[in-house]
Order: sequence, then C-alpha cells, then structure tokens
Amino acid sequence: MIRVWSICLASLFAGSCIFPIYVADEKPFSNDFLSQLEVGKTSKSELRSTLGPPSRSFLSGRWWIYEEDHKTTELVAVGPGSGGVVGGDIEHYRLFIRFDDGGLVSAIASTNAGAPCDMRYGVCYIDGSLVLPIMFTGDIQARPSTCEVVLFADGQFESTVLISAGEAEPRFPLVEPSGTYIYANFPFSSYEIVADFESAGACVKKMVTIDCSSPETVYLGLDAGQDSDPSFSQVSEQIGQQRIRGRKVILFPDVGLPK
Repeated sequence: MIRVWSICLASLFAGSCIFPIYVADEKPFSNDFLSQLEVGKTSKSELRSTLGPPSRSFLSGRWWIYEEDHKTTELVAVGPGSGGVVGGDIEHYRLFIRFDDGGLVSAIASTNAGAPCDMRYGVCYIDGSLVLPIMFTGDIQARPSTCEVVLFADGQFESTVLISAGEAEPRFPLVEPSGTYIYANFPFSSYEIVADFESAGACVKKMVTIDCSSPETVYLGLDAGQDSDPSFSQVSEQIGQQRIRGRKVILFPDVGLPK
C-alpha cells in the first residue's frame, strides 16, 4: 500500500494515479516443464516441436539457447480522461540445452537476468555470448563440414567492437578486446566478416573475406594502431595462436538456422 500511495502522490500534478498490479502469469521454463526433458532421451526434433526453434545456437548446434520474458507487474494509470497500462516490470529467463553427438539432450541449465550464470554447471550468458566452464571446454573444437574461425583484436578502441558475418544478424560485441577472443564454427562457404567501431571520433567499418571450404582454422586479427589506420586481416596460424595465448574465449552464435 505504501508503494501505491507514493506513486499516487508523485502523480498528483499530472492529474493521474499509477497502480502496480501483480500479473499471475506462469514463469517460463518451470520445474514442471524441465522435468519433461530427459537427459539422454529427448532429441533436438522433440525439443523443437515443443518450444520451437531456439533464439540462438552455438558451436554448430551443440548448444541451444531459448529466451523468454515474464511480466511480473503492470503499471495502470487512472485519472481524468485517461487510463490503461503504462508500463510494468519484466524478468528475462534463459534456457540452455546441450546436445551430445547423437543429437540428444545431455545437459540442461537455466538463468535469469539477475543471475547470468547457471548454479548447477556454471554456464553463463553474457553480452550475447555463451561462456562455458572448464567441464565443457571440450565442446570448442572442429565440427564436421565447418571451419573454425578465431578473431582477436589489439589496441585501444573508443567503442565496443561489433562483429558480424556480412550483413546478417547478430552484430556481436567483442567484449574486452585485449583479454578475449571470438571463436565460431562456420559452415563451408565464403563469408565477409565485418568489424564496426569508432576510431579518432569517426565510425569505422573494416571487412575481410574468408573462404571456409575445408576443416581448417582461420585466424583474423583486428589492430587499432596508434600511428596508422586500423587494419583487419587474416594471419597465419602461428601468429594467431601466439596472440590469443592467455585470453578468454567468447563464443560467436551460429550463422544461419541451427539444425
């Protein structure tokens, strides 16, 4: 009641009163629903028929991510000549599903916006990237009919570096460029990798075309030089491995729809 009246008093000058109303919607990914998913038995096709396609997938479909919002309250405005819902509180939930080599569920984790890391496994979803604990680092490896793409950056950037494969979504943030690198599995094809960022107060777009035609690892280096224009190019495996040493890996979402 205190909260309601404080909102009303603050709204007197506007001639209306705003009431928070609890919304009794069921939270997504409830324990009852999760209990229906069986490790070692539920398949990708069964999960897709139940929940639809995932919001994102990683590591060539090894991990699927589902995202749902849950409205907890609605703010209702009541006043002379006005009324209706004007806002509310929304909680964000995420469901992580890992599949084994046979396409069966092998791990289930879930989080919300207040706790980006799952308590059971330590899987995290931060800034659009899936961050895996040590027990799942073996998932970061070559996949059939894909090439591995490793992208790193060096130098001082005036803004977040956004990476994309051509004009397709997502435009993916490279968080803490000096201490991380991006890893992705791309299906065989040619790709125009784009990096967007700010340099010397101007918006900069750098592009490099790669040809993923065999199960190889492609290393891409983005450099923001102090005495020269930023550069973006493919580098040798030796140089790439040397420059990512000691950095943390962040995973780029799969390109195209997961299978």
